[in-house]
Amino acid sequence: MKFKLLIIALFMGQVVFAQTDKPVRVLGTKCSIVPPEGFIPATQFYGFMDTKTGSSIRIEEMPVPYQAYVDDFETIIASIRGLTLIDKDEIDFNHSKALLTKVRFDLFDTSIFSISLVFGNDDETVYVKGNYPESDKKIEENIRKALLSTQYDTLLNDNPTEAASFTVDLTGTEFKCVKFESGSLYFLTDGRIGKEDPRIRIDQSFQKVNPENRKQFAKDRLNHLQESYQLIVKDFKAITIDHLEGYEILAEGSISGTEIVSVYQLVLFTESGGYYLFVGQCEKDVKQCTEEFRKIAMTFKRK
Repeated sequence: MKFKLLIIALFMGQVVFAQTDKPVRVLGTKCSIVPPEGFIPATQFYGFMDTKTGSSIRIEEMPVPYQAYVDDFETIIASIRGLTLIDKDEIDFNHSKALLTKVRFDLFDTSIFSISLVFGNDDETVYVKGNYPESDKKIEENIRKALLSTQYDTLLNDNPTEAASFTVDLTGTEFKCVKFESGSLYFLTDGRIGKEDPRIRIDQSFQKVNPENRKQFAKDRLNHLQESYQLIVKDFKAITIDHLEGYEILAEGSISGTEIVSVYQLVLFTESGGYYLFVGQCEKDVKQCTEEFRKIAMTFKRK
């Protein structure tokens, strides 16, 4: 079930490159790609994007067998409402089998085409997806060519922190970075996606936000969690980290009125009008978790 949900989610960042024949490393992955002309490295996902057309090339490396993906592909496609399979071929790719597909779906009244190259082994599946709007169909062949230029090197470091614009020091804690998505880093104590407690997420805002009342903005961000937890603020103070001013909030609440939950939130505002958001949550060993959340947050630093 988790595998199928992950695949469904896959269907649902600046230095401009001129066309080149040299593969460009995609930080945070084991892949390199020759991007189409005008595509730039993305900052909110692994891959490249064309800011003029909204087209993109994204990479996902999934800890599931390649054959499991192939066997379930059509069932998964059929389960996604509004998604139409146009073409599917199994091809020879880099001395191995790969799946090359094309689908169509609607997003905000816009028809989107998606070409995907999927390859892997018994332990991992690599999913390289090129999306483009129907209004820019002429770019299809360039995207297809870029996908087929993908090089996968098992010796490359695929540390997800490489792709982020910030770092934190996890020394002395059990936390490990497990994922980078939409500009966010996720941390869990055993390094496996799916573990619920404790967890940390660090987000970077890419939209201009310059609230007149930053203190209230920080409170409003915390309120987004109120649907899940009945939180009571225990500590609220102004703070400066990496020359960025912001607010640190410690709150406690309960789940269904019984189990205690601790939430640590840090909002740091940038000079350009954006912000960084650090949220740590745990339901067990609350005091110890809170100390680790704060310890990690204090090491935040922009690259």
